[in-house]
Amino acid sequence: MSVAVRLSRSALAAAPGREAGCDVHMTNPTAGPLAVAVTVAGPAAEWAVVVPPALTVAPGESGRARVTFTVPDCERLAGSTRAFAVHVTGGTSAALGGCIEVPEVRDRRVSIHPLLARGRGPTAHTLTVENRGTGTARGALTSVGDLRLRLGVERVSVAPGEQATVGVTATPSGRPGPRVFTVEARPETGPTVTARATRFQDPLRWRRGALAAGMVLVAALTGALVIRVSGTPVAHVAATPVTPPTLASNCPAAGPADPHRLDIAGSAYCPATRAVAAGTELSWSNADLAPHTVTYDGPDGPVDSGSMAQGRSWSTRFDHAGTYAYYCRFHPGKRRCRTKVCSLPYPSPSL
Repeated sequence: MSVAVRLSRSALAAAPGREAGCDVHMTNPTAGPLAVAVTVAGPAAEWAVVVPPALTVAPGESGRARVTFTVPDCERLAGSTRAFAVHVTGGTSAALGGCIEVPEVRDRRVSIHPLLARGRGPTAHTLTVENRGTGTARGALTSVGDLRLRLGVERVSVAPGEQATVGVTATPSGRPGPRVFTVEARPETGPTVTARATRFQDPLRWRRGALAAGMVLVAALTGALVIRVSGTPVAHVAATPVTPPTLASNCPAAGPADPHRLDIAGSAYCPATRAVAAGTELSWSNADLAPHTVTYDGPDGPVDSGSMAQGRSWSTRFDHAGTYAYYCRFHPGKRRCRTKVCSLPYPSPSL
């Protein structure tokens, strides 16, 4: 009777640069010890190491040897299969066959730089497609999101261990604010990989011309602030914006809830009237796309808020009773436009 031999696994798989192995189990049913040797033959033999290569199996006992295959880190091996045979000799002669499969490794990655960009016009980004797999990566590039994206190419082919860069231009669309966009790389085989970036759209600046006339409200902001003192100082504010009849005001009917605040919205000061005590500090906040000012003649000379962009606020305190006429320095007098409605009168206020 001879030694009984078996393999723990006969079908193995390992990617280039990785390892796979199996155990050779030997049982000695004889009355005496048996010295055996384990060797590997076949196409995959050059990858194999046996530990231990020789051993003695006692009577009625079992022995084990480990066979480890290390696949070379070589791209050309991907997608191939190599056969092997494990030979056990010494008191017996046995040959056990098996194979090791070397699959292709699909590791494609994409990234976008910069991840965050902001501006009023188009922004430039760079898409990097990296192939860390064993086969050539070929596929299509597509964009996802509410931004208009222009890709330098629509298809890429990247060799193993290489990378390719593609220019991406993001064009603004919609309202100001952040917009997330995605570029997808869809390979011919394997899963789709994606990269995301954020573009922050700044408000568009006012420009002359027909395009600007259609985007920016052309309006004049004027008003009157009246402060009367009778015994206890009491101030009365009456703001009356002068708006052309052809341009409707977007000013909310109720105005801001804060009694010490006025909004600049829809080309108007909001609210139209306001009553405050003398010594009150009032604040103006600009909600329009176009910049505006709060300008008036004070007791000690001209007072001007300076240019207030969208979202900016300005405050001042009225300590003296009197009548103040304030207006927007950017929109006094007449302004000619290039739309169908021309020569709109914007009279400056007078005290």
